[in-house]
Amino acid sequence: MIRYFEELEEQGYYLIAEIGVNYYDIADKKGISLLEAAKLMVKEAKQCGINAVKFQSYKAEKLASKHSPAYWDLNEESTQSQYELFKKYDIFGESEYGILKEYCDNLDIAFMSTPFDFEAVDYLLYADAVINALYEKQENPNTYCGEKYYCVRDEFILFNDKRFSENVKNVLIVFGGTDPENLTMKVINAIEKTGHKEIQYTCILGLGYGDESPILEKVKDMDYSVKILRNVNNIAEYMYQADIAISSQGRTMYELACMKVPTIIIAQNEREQTHYFGDIANGFINLGLGTEIDEPTITETLKWLIKSEVIRKNLYRRMKDKDFTMGIKRVKRIVLGD
Repeated sequence: MIRYFEELEEQGYYLIAEIGVNYYDIADKKGISLLEAAKLMVKEAKQCGINAVKFQSYKAEKLASKHSPAYWDLNEESTQSQYELFKKYDIFGESEYGILKEYCDNLDIAFMSTPFDFEAVDYLLYADAVINALYEKQENPNTYCGEKYYCVRDEFILFNDKRFSENVKNVLIVFGGTDPENLTMKVINAIEKTGHKEIQYTCILGLGYGDESPILEKVKDMDYSVKILRNVNNIAEYMYQADIAISSQGRTMYELACMKVPTIIIAQNEREQTHYFGDIANGFINLGLGTEIDEPTITETLKWLIKSEVIRKNLYRRMKDKDFTMGIKRVKRIVLGD
């Protein structure tokens, strides 16, 4: 890892070519094997003066729900679900990436790959370091997991002076980029039964959220103040204004903790449930797996949290005790070998 920063200091830049799974297209166009296509892209990257190449290591069944809707233009790509699309490009595993790592070493170009599940983390352990803030698993000396390695963006540090509000005026609903189980709609339905019409509800849809027209129609007929936004660039500002949030159990929970927003957690899938940071000890009310939770449970939990100032203050204090400002420094020390 030190070599990377030596090259950066010497050159003034460090170029990483994101290959991802684009070798599938190259293989199809040239009529060659996937491995030959991947090697060809590595070789051409080296010839162009690239310092490192990066792949993506995943299996579709561990990355997306089989019912997750498409978030792309179906005129360009006709595949109907995220699972089906990812399945087309998940053939490579430990053997293939091991071959590519050796090939990169021979060409003197750095090999990188993003692991999307535990198995990928395990077989990528020939890397100098594996860092993943979402998981607590740390069975190998070069694996660094857990909250202390989360690298929070500057925008969340800038808005980090949030004070506790005795009254709930704003509730934020945010379920990440895609929301494959459409938990957003389930929460909107639950909100309608709370009776708390005095609250401003702000719902942020990600770039990959499916057809938003049903939820817009739903909100239009509600006698509640519900604002629907999509793919916002300043989400930290909305978190700063929120007195309660309802979210999934992914990376967003770290951002909410950094902003000290008492949060009701609903997991999108079983994989998210392995992100153990989303727990009462860290300021979250975790309801479990979204597909197993009914709307009345969400309604009653939200009503209880709105009324329970003592509980909300306790959750706020637990989040306030967390310090995410050191995550980047810890990761830098690992990378630099300090």
